[in-house]
Amino acid sequence: MKRVLVAVTLMILGGAPAVRAADTVATPAPSREVLTQRPITVDEAVAFALEFQPNIIARLGDYLAAKYRVDQALAPLLPQLAAAVSATRSQTTVLSTSLTGVTSPIPVGRDFGQTLNAQITLSQLLFDFGKNAASTEAARKLADVALEDV
Repeated sequence: MKRVLVAVTLMILGGAPAVRAADTVATPAPSREVLTQRPITVDEAVAFALEFQPNIIARLGDYLAAKYRVDQALAPLLPQLAAAVSATRSQTTVLSTSLTGVTSPIPVGRDFGQTLNAQITLSQLLFDFGKNAASTEAARKLADVALEDV
């Protein structure tokens, strides 16, 4: 029974080993309709339980999440690219006084094309005293623990 559980778990994880003739391998789980029509075998019951067991599905999800956290921990060590674009539109009134002493308001407007600002920043972390390398290694160890938990 333990061999069946190990073989099915490895198949789910994508690392199915070559199966020898002496090994017992669970058959694919039948559909629910088939299970209600006839008595089922032990192998079918085990396959059905392994496929729909919430604890196994949760452990597999935890392992996948831990595997992606390794990439997240490694991300600050990679080059970072950021971009920002801003545009403003404004209108002000300037008071102008002529030589005759008459003050008149003159509207001054700036459109989007006159006040466009675009900025691109590329940065690379050079040294962080080993902080990101340590967090990446910790994430790898946690992924290994999650795999053992599966």
